[in-house]
Amino acid sequence: LDSSRNRTSPQFLGEHRNITIVKGGSAVIECAASGYPLPMVQWRKLDEHSGKTYNVSNITYAVNNLNFSNVEKNDGGQYECYAHADGKTISRIVWLFVTGIVTLL
Repeated sequence: LDSSRNRTSPQFLGEHRNITIVKGGSAVIECAASGYPLPMVQWRKLDEHSGKTYNVSNITYAVNNLNFSNVEKNDGGQYECYAHADGKTISRIVWLFVTGIVTLL
């Protein structure tokens, strides 16, 4: 490691945006963070019943994208991206809203 390089706290890159998707569709929720050393990034999802979060991705460095295909109603909810580096953790909440297709009989 280059010991002369200054340590920098993790920071999120890009825009923070919620996503609305039609049931059966596909989506990507992106999370990227910068910092030195490179932050470890992981997604968690809130369990609405227990109020606890659980891991929904592996831990990766700097970039972690959640890919959804054939989205179901229960894929919707509150997702939280965590970036951890140098003893500091930041988080960002993204909502995934799943809408049904309205058909008129």
